[in-house]
Amino acid sequence: MVAMRDAMNTLLVVSASQLEHAQLARIVDETGWSVHFAYTGDEAAECLREHAVHVVLCDRDLHASGWNDLMRCMFQMEFPPVLLLSSAAPADAGADISDDSRWADEDVVLKPYEPRAVLSKIGDAFRRWRQEHGIPCNYASETFALELAN
Repeated sequence: MVAMRDAMNTLLVVSASQLEHAQLARIVDETGWSVHFAYTGDEAAECLREHAVHVVLCDRDLHASGWNDLMRCMFQMEFPPVLLLSSAAPADAGADISDDSRWADEDVVLKPYEPRAVLSKIGDAFRRWRQEHGIPCNYASETFALELAN
């Protein structure tokens, strides 16, 4: 089992697009976060089993079986990560992904990616993860690495 409380801040990006992987790697590069990449839900589930992950940023267009693999794995975790959805259109924010899943604006990262917006969403998701798992949040120190270096 992966000990979530002792892990470096970790993001998992799930997208079939190598270009998106590269864009998000550049955005998160100087934040101090560890980033893992997966192309499918199955790869993402494997990554979650092997690594301590706090936030998952997953492409809305991931194949349905990929969503099932990812969600099944997350539901079995002691410290599941916060799931963010990347979407090309604001209208997708309320779209169903599967069954009754609805997505709030706070959980949607719009494409094309704007670095400050991406980092803000990741930072907010990380603070939620800490709160959900009873880990005290220090807002000042956690806005930390998610502030752009420029």
